[in-house]
Amino acid sequence: MICAIVLDAALLPRLSAFLDREITFDILHNLKLAAEIIGVVFVIGLLSGAYPAFVISAFKPAATLKAATIQISGRWRLRQSLVTMQFIFLIGLIIGTATIYRQTSYALNEGLRLKSDQTVLIATACSTALPDRIRALPGVPAAACAQDSGLNFGNSNGGWRLDNG
Repeated sequence: MICAIVLDAALLPRLSAFLDREITFDILHNLKLAAEIIGVVFVIGLLSGAYPAFVISAFKPAATLKAATIQISGRWRLRQSLVTMQFIFLIGLIIGTATIYRQTSYALNEGLRLKSDQTVLIATACSTALPDRIRALPGVPAAACAQDSGLNFGNSNGGWRLDNG
């Protein structure tokens, strides 16, 4: 868990920059989160140490030292099912990570598919008169009207001038 917290501190700023969002993980100022992390570490440590302890305590020392064969047929199935569950979770995590990466990449790079350098947003009341007048201009392929653009082009208050002045 200490390695995970150190990696989080090192990689979270890069993830925030990649996603263009501020993501914080402040364990020092959130005591509830710190208590939950310590509790999860304690429970996982207890459970992961309990299974080998129970398996080893089931062996009889006299039989083990005499090199007799030990029958653990029922436990083999438990071990096999636990390993299978680990692989299922691993495959699920890999698929989930790949899906999130592809969706983020699509949203940042390909989702808009709009030439933003040739798009003009005008903040005004939405009526049919303005888009009709704009469509009538030569070289304008389309015009639309919406309450909120949903596009983050930034704010620009610069003037516009046609080629002929």
